[in-house]
Amino acid sequence: MLEDPRPAYAQAARCAVDAIEAGTLVALQSSGTRYWICLREPRARPAAAAVGAIFQCLYRSWPPRSDQDITGWIVVQDGYASGALVLVHEIGHFLNRLVVWQRTQQAADLVEPWIAQGLEEGVARTVRARLLDEIAARHLAWLAQEGRVPGVTAMPEPGAMFACAVKIASYPEVYGDTVLMPRVIARADLLRAQVAAWMPGLRGFRFFDPSSKEAVHHAQWLDGEIELGVRAPLVAPEGTL
Repeated sequence: MLEDPRPAYAQAARCAVDAIEAGTLVALQSSGTRYWICLREPRARPAAAAVGAIFQCLYRSWPPRSDQDITGWIVVQDGYASGALVLVHEIGHFLNRLVVWQRTQQAADLVEPWIAQGLEEGVARTVRARLLDEIAARHLAWLAQEGRVPGVTAMPEPGAMFACAVKIASYPEVYGDTVLMPRVIARADLLRAQVAAWMPGLRGFRFFDPSSKEAVHHAQWLDGEIELGVRAPLVAPEGTL
């Protein structure tokens, strides 16, 4: 991955190596060897990856004020073949661990108040954070695999990334929701509006080295998708894996 000419792969790999050396990314292990993680992070209780890979994290201090306050690890399913692709997805979760936590602390607007009726406080914030996290990780995987370079190569047409977000939101089991979004999905007329209300939360997620030209151009393109919102044309989804 480090030598991959596709920027999203190479930059993600460099970030992972730097984080391993710094001790914030504790380890990348297979399910069968995951307990080696505990040698570097005794408090870790790594789960086996049932399919593909899994990212988990814990907090060194609370509330976390920087990336340094959150350690994480990645466990890959034994014998899983698509190594680089699944790793860049999970590295995406790792890179955005702080911003995901921040989204759980910020109000999550609902297009209809009844959507959260009877649910515990904070459910909407948590669901919004998990959904955005999954959208971002799948988008990073797409950028890596397709070798897209914002500002150099073409990005998806207007509305295509928003369509991806709506599609992912349509499968709440992917982002661990069983209570909130199923209510929205049951009202198909609300789904696009709810996703549009939450899309601005993608600002601040990391896809490229923040100091790079790719990051600047990507942020400009993503802003366009966010601003379109429900006005986005109905086009085929493109931009996530």
